[in-house]
Amino acid sequence: MEALDTQDPRTVGTYRVLGRIGEGGMGRVYLARNAGGRSVALKFIHSDMAAVPGFRQRFRREVEVVRRVAGAGTVPVVDAGVDEQHPWYAAEYVPGPSLQAAVDAFGPLPTDALWRLAADLAETLRHVHGHSLVHRDLKPSNVLLSTGGPRLIDFGIVHAALDTMLTQSGARIGTPAYMSPEQAYGEAVTVASDVYSYGLTLAFAATGVQPRRGSVVGDHPGLDTEFAAVIRSCLKEDPAERPDAARLAEWARAKDTTRDTWLPSAIASMIARTSEQLLNLEADLDARAAGPAGPGYTEPDAGAAGGFHGAPTRGATTAGAYAPPPPPPPSYGYGASSSGGPSASYGYPQYPGPSYAARPPGRAGAFDGGGGLLGRPVFGILWLLPMALCTYLLLFADPSFFGVVRGVAIPALLVLGIRLMTGRGDAGSALGFWVGLSALTVQTWWAVSQFDTALDPRATGFQKLVDGLNDLLIVFPALGSLVCIYVVPAAIGRFRTGKF
Repeated sequence: MEALDTQDPRTVGTYRVLGRIGEGGMGRVYLARNAGGRSVALKFIHSDMAAVPGFRQRFRREVEVVRRVAGAGTVPVVDAGVDEQHPWYAAEYVPGPSLQAAVDAFGPLPTDALWRLAADLAETLRHVHGHSLVHRDLKPSNVLLSTGGPRLIDFGIVHAALDTMLTQSGARIGTPAYMSPEQAYGEAVTVASDVYSYGLTLAFAATGVQPRRGSVVGDHPGLDTEFAAVIRSCLKEDPAERPDAARLAEWARAKDTTRDTWLPSAIASMIARTSEQLLNLEADLDARAAGPAGPGYTEPDAGAAGGFHGAPTRGATTAGAYAPPPPPPPSYGYGASSSGGPSASYGYPQYPGPSYAARPPGRAGAFDGGGGLLGRPVFGILWLLPMALCTYLLLFADPSFFGVVRGVAIPALLVLGIRLMTGRGDAGSALGFWVGLSALTVQTWWAVSQFDTALDPRATGFQKLVDGLNDLLIVFPALGSLVCIYVVPAAIGRFRTGKF
């Protein structure tokens, strides 16, 4: 969780905003609390998104879907302001890590916890499917672990099973690594697709390894053979051969021997510590906010500071009179896609790992499509296209050593960008992609400018044609060279902090 800045609201509806959990493509998600002391994860939509035609209807639909499936194994919506200037909704805050984060930090779950996870998650799917809904994005980062059982979140791309607008051929919505074959190929998606994703999610929980579609769960050391059989039944190529959620719940519940305590002690202890920190968070922020100002601190006018889309903020009345509160204690709650990421649909940010088990700087793990342009390789590929055209024109008009190097680098960067888009790259690949693209941009700009000044009056017609085309195209590498001033430091910073 991050401290609030001047662009963040301090209150939304009747909720006091305590910290920023993260940011997705459509808005920010905050930890907030009402006057009664109830903590919520509050999704606050950016003003530019709220102004997009049809967005409010989509957002209202998301809220209605989450309310519709409210029940065991989900995270209920407790309040909403869909029709306000800046739409928002508040959901119950779960002070536990995602399955993805827990396994990354502590390793695969033990067998008894796996059966409980399988049983409860299958019960939740049965509940969701009973409402004629398909989740479409079931994956470890969308399963929160709580002491009461797993919770399924991120219903931003859930849709009615009969909604032809979202099941039409060619529509692929979800996370590639956990898609069913029919979903990946853009075919009609049914509840059987969720079952396939469920099987992949269980395989990750049991092994700590992200499975590949089409792979068979083998004799992984320590993996219960009956549990492996359940996973294999979910990964049948033919959707009709997969068991339904009710059958899966029946199988898993028969093997579940857990009671109230089902999580490994390390995860349970972490949740307990986080819950205790949450109880003291608001009082601690108040004490730190008063700081050196003491009793003389006064709340400025709501319009004195810009705020986040016009929301009231706190600001200093005099220099040094108010120090922004430090970052709140680590939060392991509400979901991060991301891409990520934040999840690709609505982007609930993910728990980055506890401080005592965090990945050291420079060792960032899998690329998760983090926020901003750096988290969107498609932007880099679009940036690469005019570079490629300039490079190959020059390569044929005036061959050179650096021209050949650029010609080789372009397809390599293209392949790397596509790998990142499909979720198969890691943070190191993302760093190499953006830094390599920046270096290519600068070199291309230099080469184009040199070709223009060195063109011999006796140049061939083709060389003159290339010169004319490059006069039009040079604006792209020239502007891109300026963008590099931001891209390289930002990419290195993302890598060092593990936020790719």
